[in-house]
Amino acid sequence: MYVYLPSGSEPAQVTWLSLELQKVSRGCIGEDFQRTISKSRATARNSTEIVIVQNEQFGFKRIDHASLTVRDMGSAVRFYTEVLGAKVLYEMGPFDARDIPKQSDGRDWTDAHVNVPDAKLRIVMLSFGGDAKLELFEYARPTSGRDAPPRNSDIGAAHLCLEVGDIRKAVDYLSAHGCQAMTGPITMEEGPCPASHSWYVKDPFGNQLELVEYLRAA
Repeated sequence: MYVYLPSGSEPAQVTWLSLELQKVSRGCIGEDFQRTISKSRATARNSTEIVIVQNEQFGFKRIDHASLTVRDMGSAVRFYTEVLGAKVLYEMGPFDARDIPKQSDGRDWTDAHVNVPDAKLRIVMLSFGGDAKLELFEYARPTSGRDAPPRNSDIGAAHLCLEVGDIRKAVDYLSAHGCQAMTGPITMEEGPCPASHSWYVKDPFGNQLELVEYLRAA
């Protein structure tokens, strides 16, 4: 698949077409998107070309889910289901490395498979509808090396972005359910991004969330 951006565009100016890319990965490209691609190819000489290659050896299709390690699984599941409306797809564990035979090279199971030696963990997979899934991990062992989630500036930091219909109502709702709202909104009406209001909040456990309300239909 080929996507073309205006000449001089920076990589940070890419607007992710996540829904359409998922359609592409499944081989069900809509006619409108096919016409968009054809039109883009026609103007390629004046554009920056981004090529998404489905490598036969790698076989990449789509991003399946995001993941978050939490301190208390019960509290996290209650927040994400009762406050944000997620559904529990399945639960697994606990898995204890001390109860599982070691690998042939002498490493325990969790060291070999998830890069955490001598671990005891459990997993809950949540669905937010459609293809949006969040996998929660809770480690009973070892204890966390951090007292709080990473800051936005820390290497490896991440956040979840939730699209909402009314950002101020969403902020009020989340604030009433234990979230801490940053100053906002951040309003972008011009530039490479779609016109939108954005607002950052922390969930009750200190994890970063972003809310976005798009101002015009795509």
